[in-house]
Amino acid sequence: PKHAAFLQNAKRRGGDRNLHARTLNAVLCFIENQCLEVLFDALEQNECVPKARCSLIFDGLMIPDTPDIRKVLESEPFPRTSFLDDVCQHIEDETGYRLQVVVK
Repeated sequence: PKHAAFLQNAKRRGGDRNLHARTLNAVLCFIENQCLEVLFDALEQNECVPKARCSLIFDGLMIPDTPDIRKVLESEPFPRTSFLDDVCQHIEDETGYRLQVVVK
């Protein structure tokens, strides 16, 4: 029932062909989008996406690599807690999903 709208939409668009896989894919894409929006907001609030300059790359965001942004990403707002740990916790608080956010 929680994702009934996704099931209805998948059925309307493609009938019963591979219905459960298409529905699951739609639900997971929706969840991923929620998490990426929260990630973007957290990065934007910490001036890591100047003028919203970033790219959606597969399952993450590519942001400019500048010394100032590196300093934020590598910072420890609290002892033994990194900025990225805080972002992970913020995503979980906002969406209910725990993600590991890393610099690649």
